[in-house]
Amino acid sequence: MKEKRTKIDSYHLVDFTEYGPDDAKETILLLHGYGEKAETIFRKLSSVLPSDVKIICPNGPFPMPKKTDEGFKMSYAWYFFDPIREQFFIDYDLPATLLQKFIKTQDLDQLPLTIIGYSQGGYLAPFVGQKLSNTTHVIGINCRFRYDMMNSEINFRLDAIHGAADNLVDPVKAHKSFNILRNKGIKGEFHIIEGEGHTLSNPIKKCLAKIIGS
Repeated sequence: MKEKRTKIDSYHLVDFTEYGPDDAKETILLLHGYGEKAETIFRKLSSVLPSDVKIICPNGPFPMPKKTDEGFKMSYAWYFFDPIREQFFIDYDLPATLLQKFIKTQDLDQLPLTIIGYSQGGYLAPFVGQKLSNTTHVIGINCRFRYDMMNSEINFRLDAIHGAADNLVDPVKAHKSFNILRNKGIKGEFHIIEGEGHTLSNPIKKCLAKIIGS
């Protein structure tokens, strides 16, 4: 028996919510964390997001239903990675390509685009940014930028926000990865937030608001 994998042309449903005016001149794409959903990241960040831009919040392509006494509770993932074996079951390319096509179908590929990703969404964010020529800014929160898997050219600003007490994604390793990108010429800063963990806490949101100028 041979186990194989191949890519095929197909379609995929994208569930999303959008906020902001229809005539907005800029777009923000919000990418949630592993086992979360679109409304979660918007609810947590809405207080620091500008009101004059279009905000798009999609669910990840892979549902992760959990059965409860009240029925199924839905959450989603963008990709699947085994941290023990350091092996991808589904890597960044599939969700990044999906989001590239999604942005184009919504006629948002001509407006300046900022991508904000948290945790797993933050890992994914620069890969989406590299597939869309209108990306101007990528902000990753409590994630590590995988410079070893990214294309050589990064034509947008890249900022990182990381809690110093994050016990899920090592802030030291994340900072080292960021510095490697800095040495390659990217523009951006690594913001370390003392005393904060792997959350979208008020100090982290305050830093985000300062970066995006809201």
